[in-house]
Amino acid sequence: MTSTFKLKLMTGVAAAAVTVMTAGTANATFGMLPHCVGTVKCGMGGAGSAKAAAAVDATTNPALAARMGNTYQVNLGYFKADVSGNSAQDGDSLIESSSADGFPNGSLGVNYVIDADTAFNISIVPGGGGASKWATSRTVNFGASTTDQEVNYEMVYLQPTYAKKIGGASYGIGGILSRATMKTDSAQGTFMASGVEDNKETFYGVGLQIGGVWDLTDKGSFALNLRSPVWHQDTGVYDGVVFNDPIDTPMQAQAGITFDVTPATMLAADVKWVNWSGGNTIGNQPNMTCTACRGFGWDDQIIVMLGVEHDVSEALTVRAGFSHGNSPIGSGHVLANYLFPAIVETHYTLGASYDIGNGMNLGGSAYVTPTNTIVGDGSLFGANETGKGGSMLSHAQKGFQLSFSNDF
Repeated sequence: MTSTFKLKLMTGVAAAAVTVMTAGTANATFGMLPHCVGTVKCGMGGAGSAKAAAAVDATTNPALAARMGNTYQVNLGYFKADVSGNSAQDGDSLIESSSADGFPNGSLGVNYVIDADTAFNISIVPGGGGASKWATSRTVNFGASTTDQEVNYEMVYLQPTYAKKIGGASYGIGGILSRATMKTDSAQGTFMASGVEDNKETFYGVGLQIGGVWDLTDKGSFALNLRSPVWHQDTGVYDGVVFNDPIDTPMQAQAGITFDVTPATMLAADVKWVNWSGGNTIGNQPNMTCTACRGFGWDDQIIVMLGVEHDVSEALTVRAGFSHGNSPIGSGHVLANYLFPAIVETHYTLGASYDIGNGMNLGGSAYVTPTNTIVGDGSLFGANETGKGGSMLSHAQKGFQLSFSNDF
């Protein structure tokens, strides 16, 4: 392929990135973060930060860009969130379902080899978010006149990456450019009406990630990756009313290992730490009597990811995986997070890909999560929270993706 054509391809991807940055999805499966990106990693429970397999993998660890050739991948999918709950404000402990339950899920990545040891990658991936829409106000019995029923928070990331091989290792550095949108009728910190309900605000953010991959043997590799917070602008009309600070995504650290147990079978294991408690707004502690205490009070997460990949034939590869992370929302913060019910803990995944020739590959992945339920203990908001039977959230998900990739 000529250099001119490669340049045109990369220019086209950059143009697509600008277009996609005008949209997003509330793609939250671990806290407000996606549990994986792309059909390969998603088929393996999110594991595989030490293995390069698809162009979007550089968003998981930027060092992987140097371990790929010229390739691109497009992922398109959908997931459904089954969320039910009771804010204990309706007077009869009615269990209802959130009607914000279906979300698109897609990503795009292109990897370009500059020379034998150096590569550039650009990818557009879901940044995360969260959404709910309840028929009953969370705070109807707090003595306030407010709808306080829904939120829709969406993020999309544009991630450029530069990576280089040095000996048996590769290293990468990448930027994270975020576009986020927020629309909510949430009450302010004292649970009174905000007066700025249902404005759609857009704000931008920046972050950085660095990573490395080291070959342990000819059969295995080890990876480390560190992501800074994504520091966002303030939330527009909601700033100082619903939120006191920007909604930053947290610092994350991840380590992973892959090992070929046979020529046809690879195992992968990763562990990730997510510093929710250190992030603006998400880590702030909520307090009904404190107008300066507007936050979600999330705990840090430790997420364990395990995956297996097996080559059935030269063309067909199958995958399976598992991941688990503690809910960042504890029983003391159920009502505070009623509009942002991010309590899913476990994912079971399957995936496959098929080489159709000429460098082209079709793929797919799917996941399900068991239902997780948390009941509020009333420790934060007392009688207002416990009501009849206590505030409660229940959350399960299922979803799928399809992909097309091509080496050029």
